[in-house]
Amino acid sequence: MYALSQARRALAAVDLRQGLAVSEVRDRLVQGLRLRETGQRILAFYLHEMEDLAALAVAQAGAEGFQLDASAGERLAVSARGTPRELLRLLDRVLDEAAARRHRCVDGDAVESSLARMGYDDDGLDPMEQRYLALLHASRRPVPLGRLARMLGASVRTLIEHVEPFLFRRGLIQMTPRGRTAANVRRLQPA
Repeated sequence: MYALSQARRALAAVDLRQGLAVSEVRDRLVQGLRLRETGQRILAFYLHEMEDLAALAVAQAGAEGFQLDASAGERLAVSARGTPRELLRLLDRVLDEAAARRHRCVDGDAVESSLARMGYDDDGLDPMEQRYLALLHASRRPVPLGRLARMLGASVRTLIEHVEPFLFRRGLIQMTPRGRTAANVRRLQPA
């Protein structure tokens, strides 16, 4: 089993006043903390480094009898949203396709084509995130979260827990009092 190094981590904190501790946060929960000044409860968690996730993908593929090259591991890490669980889910799908084709060596091109079949783009965004951003880019004004949910055919909770965390972390969307807007930055940024 490959152990992720503890040396390099980005620490983040989430306010629990809204009552939603999203699954992405719970998956990486370190401990609950209480701020002395305000008495607010927060959760502290770690985001895993891309290099660690890529190494985990290579090690896990090796444990399952496949050879995954470094570029393939890096491409999977980009789409993994900083979580080992998502990385291993994507790796399983890629290895299933490789096994169906009777390939034991998986390179970056094979991973790229597998992710493309699943709907991921070059920036590592899944189809729902791509549609979310397209709606925001098409709007001239901030879009309320409820309206976004209706337009995407998803619940507000799904957007908050599964779609928005990765987009906020990459700086692709902003929250205003009137709703969500697309950030005025280039789309390709490190997570």
